[in-house]
Amino acid sequence: MQDPWDVTSCPAVNRDRHLYVSDWESDCIWRVSADDGRADRLIDDVGRAPRLSATVAGELVAASDRGVTVYSGDDGSQLRHVPLSDDARHAVMLSAPHPAAAATCFVVCCYTQHKVCTVA
Repeated sequence: MQDPWDVTSCPAVNRDRHLYVSDWESDCIWRVSADDGRADRLIDDVGRAPRLSATVAGELVAASDRGVTVYSGDDGSQLRHVPLSDDARHAVMLSAPHPAAAATCFVVCCYTQHKVCTVA
């Protein structure tokens, strides 16, 4: 790990007691054991310094210059990607679909537009 940027945990998959850390320099997300501190590279090529959040279902939500991407907290596989025209500063996934959206949506802080919005 070269330059830790953000950290989160997934309550649903935290039975194995891991933290998830984004790394600015390594362009990846690490899974770090809360027991012994061992760090394993879980996801590569995640964009510049993603900011992380987690869902109760055990998914990692990464907001970056590429948009919002949802990964499995178990194996790091990409589950969904929402491209954005703005650099996403942070995002959280709503637990239920937004009334105006047909699918699950995200609340996103957009960097250059200086606003908070919902995207599906």
